[in-house]
Amino acid sequence: MAMNDDAFDEILRKADAAVEAPRGDSALAERVRRRARVRARTLSAAASVMLIAAGVAAFVILQRASIGSAENTTSLDPSVRVEEWRAELAQWNAEAESHTRMAACIVESEKDSQRRAKARELLARLAPLDELAMNRDAAAAALIRYGDQMNAQAGGADEAARSYRCVAAHFAESRAAAAARVRLNALHSNP
Repeated sequence: MAMNDDAFDEILRKADAAVEAPRGDSALAERVRRRARVRARTLSAAASVMLIAAGVAAFVILQRASIGSAENTTSLDPSVRVEEWRAELAQWNAEAESHTRMAACIVESEKDSQRRAKARELLARLAPLDELAMNRDAAAAALIRYGDQMNAQAGGADEAARSYRCVAAHFAESRAAAAARVRLNALHSNP
């Protein structure tokens, strides 16, 4: 059943006047976003530090290896040098494997960071829709409360029924629509 716009506006004005403004932390979303940005920056800085540390470690190891190989050339016995070179090669292979694992961890961390950034962007786009849904639910609940107040008054059953019908018709997607239909049925069964 379609309602006259003026009557609908009047019902909404009455409902707004009958209900106090909802209390909530309006800065919560911004604080969550700010914390996520700080975490992303921290992770990025940590990955950079780890990459620099790996580079410095590689440089030190290469310097140490070049000094060690220069000392090994003074040995006159070729069999000693071969064994030393095999040991040194095994050590370099182990260090290379360690650096490869470290690089893989850094790459994975960067991928996680990118995934979190995409998730933050999605949440930022969904936030207005969530806010709209919350406002829709609040308006429907206000009309329900208005209808309950009218129903409690003598002779207010017609106004309560109008309020409940308005919720059921115009806020069919809200959680309050089912409650409005139940109350409307109760009004019709108890004249």
